Amino acid sequence: MADKHVSQKVQYPWGEVSKIPVTAGATMSATVWNNKTQIDISEMAAAGTLNLAIDPAVRVGAQLRVKVSADGTNRTLTLGTGLEGNALTVSAGKKFNLLFEFDGEKFSQVSTQQLN
Repeated sequence: MADKHVSQKVQYPWGEVSKIPVTAGATMSATVWNNKTQIDISEMAAAGTLNLAIDPAVRVGAQLRVKVSADGTNRTLTLGTGLEGNALTVSAGKKFNLLFEFDGEKFSQVSTQQLN
């Protein structure tokens, strides 16, 4: 009889997270190839647009988290190619977490949370 306490390797959606650092700028881009991804945008010093290239291996339901902050001035993060949702005014000195889910064509915004 098999041991009931043998652990299993769990795949999607609890697999490894790809962490992608993005330098803040007027136009920012990243390629998403994993089903669980975190994009860290360095402190925004001006308004910017984030564009995504999405690998064909990304499955419906994949999750994307974008962590972003602003310097001492409010900054606007616009969601560009590969993303769907509202632009975010990143308050001066604040950090935000944006959560997206892949619908088969693009990552749609699910929630936005201020972290501090």
